[in-house]
Amino acid sequence: MTCHIVVMRHTESNVASIGHFDNFSCWQFGDESSAHKEGLRDMMEEIEFLSKGDMEEGHIQVSVFGGYTDERGEAAKNSMALLSALHESDRLLEMVHFCVGPYNTCKDKEGKNTAILIGIAMDLRSQIIFPASFPWNNFEDFSTQLRDRVLRRTGQGKILDDDDKHKTKLSTFKPKALRNPKTYKNLEKLCL
Repeated sequence: MTCHIVVMRHTESNVASIGHFDNFSCWQFGDESSAHKEGLRDMMEEIEFLSKGDMEEGHIQVSVFGGYTDERGEAAKNSMALLSALHESDRLLEMVHFCVGPYNTCKDKEGKNTAILIGIAMDLRSQIIFPASFPWNNFEDFSTQLRDRVLRRTGQGKILDDDDKHKTKLSTFKPKALRNPKTYKNLEKLCL
């Protein structure tokens, strides 16, 4: 697991954003690629938009988790790309946690390095971040939710009464729409 999870939250509004950053952009475009910068910028813009008037009263806290000391050093490249992008931001940011590399590494049964934290979650009421793991490969849940979402948005077939119709406590695929119209319009341009 060389990917990283970034959690941002505004200290006054408590608006939070969680992002997943993997090494694809480092492998594909080099360490100086703008993919990390763009992803972090989108997270900050969403927080600013949803925080409305509270932005002047507080600041954004940042926590980064993931990556481990892997043989090829891919996680370190990802860590450095994220740190560089955060450092270059013109916004006031407070780094709260940076649990990567050797601080997120232990030995498995075969004596090979592996990640300690492979997932995190955040309690939105208390704002507490905690370790979490998710049962992946629940394809039935994922495909049902995607089908329902497409039917609802395109008007094909029956329109569902709400987005949460097929979500259960065991659902692992819970997408949330971006609320910032500017971000949505930028995404819309890319799709045209």
